[in-house]
Amino acid sequence: EKLWTIVNALQKGLKEAGLDLGKTESPVTPVFMKCPLTQVTQMLYDLRENYGVFCSVVIYPVVPKDVVMLRLIPTAAHSLEDVAYTIKLIII
Repeated sequence: EKLWTIVNALQKGLKEAGLDLGKTESPVTPVFMKCPLTQVTQMLYDLRENYGVFCSVVIYPVVPKDVVMLRLIPTAAHSLEDVAYTIKLIII
C-alpha cells in the first residue's frame, strides 16, 4: 500500500510538471525526453552523484533514436518528502 502511495505521488507530480511518462502501470517510472544524450548523461550523473537519487538511462535501440528515457524506481522505503525532492530536481 505504501509503495503505491509513493508511486502515485511520483508519477502524478512528474505528469503535473509536464513530463512524458508514457503509459506505465508499474512502479518503474519512465520519463521520456527529447534532448541530447550528453544532457541526460549529465543530469543522470548529477542526480546520482550529487543529489543521491538513483536512476538509470535507457537509449536506442530500446527507445527511438531521438528519445532518451530516464528510469526511476520508487520503493516503499521512500517517503513523500523523497518524492517531492526528486520531482524538484528533475524539473529544474
